[in-house]
Amino acid sequence: MVDSLFSQVYHWIMKPEPSMISVPIREITIRLGAHDEVARWQELMARHHYLGFPGFLGERLYQIVEWNGQWVALLGWTAAAYRCRARDAWIGWTPEQRRRRLRFVANNARFLILPTRMSPI
Repeated sequence: MVDSLFSQVYHWIMKPEPSMISVPIREITIRLGAHDEVARWQELMARHHYLGFPGFLGERLYQIVEWNGQWVALLGWTAAAYRCRARDAWIGWTPEQRRRRLRFVANNARFLILPTRMSPI
């Protein structure tokens, strides 16, 4: 079972499908979504993300990844949770440091690569 899975992953990495086209990074743009694009962002996220999109609470940012003017991916950021034991332990900050610095932390709430039929690739 593991050997079969390893073989499939190795094949995928070493021999990518013809539809997997390499694009120079300078042709890709990541930008904040404009106010009039948020509804489209939310609709695409709700339709294509495996968790759906019930909406964000609190502070949030919507980002759009474009290639040749076409939307190819979406990112959503929200304010960080006030307390997250694993994060706080990993960072190693005290409660006072967390209080002062939490505003510099963001939570990647959603990431979606749009289906190929939605992109020019």
